[in-house]
Amino acid sequence: MHTLTVKVLSHDGCQFDGEVASINIPSTGGPLGILPNHTPLMTSLVKGDVVIQKIDGSNKTISINGGVLDIKKDGVMILVS
Repeated sequence: MHTLTVKVLSHDGCQFDGEVASINIPSTGGPLGILPNHTPLMTSLVKGDVVIQKIDGSNKTISINGGVLDIKKDGVMILVS
């Protein structure tokens, strides 16, 4: 199974750091679904919920007020407010 390395950082510190199956995230261009091997991308985020699907099939939801998403070959960095 392919996975994504994801780190979610806020002003309160690290909200999540680990390997995941997928992410659903609210961007300024609309909702984004991110799977392993996604094309590199940088975009701004809007208020909503980041839904992280863990490898075990469970979900972790993080509510955000906005932020920045950076997808690179070596992982995904999400900076949120």
